[in-house]
Amino acid sequence: MSALFLFNGFAGITLALVAHYFSFFSNTTSHHDVQIEYLRNKVCQLEKQLHNLQQNLEDMEERISKKDTDLIESSQQLHSKLEEFINCNYEVLE
Repeated sequence: MSALFLFNGFAGITLALVAHYFSFFSNTTSHHDVQIEYLRNKVCQLEKQLHNLQQNLEDMEERISKKDTDLIESSQQLHSKLEEFINCNYEVLE
């Protein structure tokens, strides 16, 4: 009888340890899954932010290019008017 009791106790403890191991492993895996999902979401957010930054940079480059073109045109017009003014005044003085 005591051998049967000892065997049942040993089997019970063994099963309890195996169940605890699997539940611990399951919880650890679940925790790792949560961490992986969090990191995956962070990577997706960073990719979206990077895309937005690239788009903003392209928009800024386009605006700067347009302003540069406008500045060059304005400078050319001013230069042309200045030449006309100088030529007009030069002719008056002659």
